[in-house]
Amino acid sequence: MFVRNRLFAAFSILFLSGCAAITAPEGGPRDEKKPQLVSTKPAPGTTNFKDKTIQLKFDEPIRTKDLNKELIITPNNGNEYTTTIENETLNLEFSKPLEENTTYFLNFRNGVEDVTEGNKAPETTLTFSTGSFLDTASVSGKVMDYITKAPENNLTVALYKENDTATIRKNKPYYFSRTNADGSFTIQNIKAGNYWIYAHQDRNDNQTYDQENEKIGYLPNPISVNPKADSIILQTVWIDTKKPFVLTTENFTDQNTLVYNEGIQKITFQTVENPPKPTSMLFMADETGKRINIYPENGKLPTSIIALSVDSAGNQGLDTVKFKLANKPAIPAKLYFKTDRTELVSGIPNKIKLTFAVPINVTGNKPYILVEDTTTKITPLYPEAYQLNPTKTELTLTYTPKAKNLVNLTLDTTQILAINGKPLQKQSQQFTITRRATTGSVSGTVKTNFTNYTIELLDEKNIVINSAQNLKRLNYKNLQPGNYQIRVKVDENNDGQWNLGDKELKKAPEKLYKYPKPINVRANWEIEDIDLVF
Repeated sequence: MFVRNRLFAAFSILFLSGCAAITAPEGGPRDEKKPQLVSTKPAPGTTNFKDKTIQLKFDEPIRTKDLNKELIITPNNGNEYTTTIENETLNLEFSKPLEENTTYFLNFRNGVEDVTEGNKAPETTLTFSTGSFLDTASVSGKVMDYITKAPENNLTVALYKENDTATIRKNKPYYFSRTNADGSFTIQNIKAGNYWIYAHQDRNDNQTYDQENEKIGYLPNPISVNPKADSIILQTVWIDTKKPFVLTTENFTDQNTLVYNEGIQKITFQTVENPPKPTSMLFMADETGKRINIYPENGKLPTSIIALSVDSAGNQGLDTVKFKLANKPAIPAKLYFKTDRTELVSGIPNKIKLTFAVPINVTGNKPYILVEDTTTKITPLYPEAYQLNPTKTELTLTYTPKAKNLVNLTLDTTQILAINGKPLQKQSQQFTITRRATTGSVSGTVKTNFTNYTIELLDEKNIVINSAQNLKRLNYKNLQPGNYQIRVKVDENNDGQWNLGDKELKKAPEKLYKYPKPINVRANWEIEDIDLVF
């Protein structure tokens, strides 16, 4: 009898435990009600709070989700906590006593939800003080990308005391918050004073800026928070401090390839003798800038050379590389050219860009033959009617057609040779003739007191299609219809490059101006009233 009673009691306990389990109701309307905060301990605005446990009670059973990421506790003094949940109640117990005479602000953001449908508790915050009063100073503003001006969502905005030794690269911030979808942020209940302010991506959630692949926004001087600082604008940039370097050299019988760790903006060469001397090399970079093909001239390459590289952030690299012509060819056996257009406008100068896969040498003065309407033969002379770019991969022909219907362009394979001496494949390109301009133009004036700057014209895909330094007048011709942007990068310190940021986070990025609205270019239309003022 005794054994049977124990078994019955055990069964009853299991049965009751199963009945007490909270599960989503089956059938019926979906639960869309959000859990509401009923009470807190301490109550909002409490002063002289001395306990180590915080308690929040909601109107329905809740659970936490990613609370370690969602919960913001300021000031951030490294005091760890543990959480427990009892149905509707959430308890936070700190491992150490809270700091004396300190105002605490807790923002649970999206860290609390109900157990049935995961509905998020809205705007769950708590403010209290361990001293006799509440700090009420605040900082608010917006974070955006420096180049695009797009708002930055879910970035950490951090405050460091001006006279503290803590830095964003090594220490967690004392006060912090995160940006909303529109880039806005607010940090409240902070102690009045002067602070360094930053905004960064914090990809690894360690609340420090310790990765090169994180964007960061900063101000070069501290802000005064007394009692508040609002309308703070932080603009994020990429701070690249790594030097470019050669990962490997690939050897072929007709070229050597330098493979870099990142894209290269500029490369020059020096001899290895002491002292080194500048020397020219024929090279071509791929579209990423990471692969630099070096071509032999007269069938030879130096055995070793010094490569001086510069990346987009101005970091400079120096490598001594060794060359040899070995293994198999890299240049294709059959080589062709490409054109950037298939239609020409009659009666006006047209530019035809001919692009090659490898550098070329023009060995005669009539590299192309033009035939208009299948009867009239024209032979533009080189170099008078042509322009060869520095890498010898683009040959631009300026030509005014008189044809009524068609123009046929044919390569003379005896007068254009690849860098390895091989002729190109016999090839023709046909163009149709239009009497109405298919392109437009933009012109205008530049008004500025700056002496060194770069003006860039960008297409609808934000690709730079024209870049020129220190222009006094804009004159863009033969533009395809579409929307364009004009921006100006100002070299304020006149060091020959535009600096996007400072690795010490003490100097602001150099100025970037944008023409205030897109420029809509239409076919056969001239825009002449652009005033670029900066």
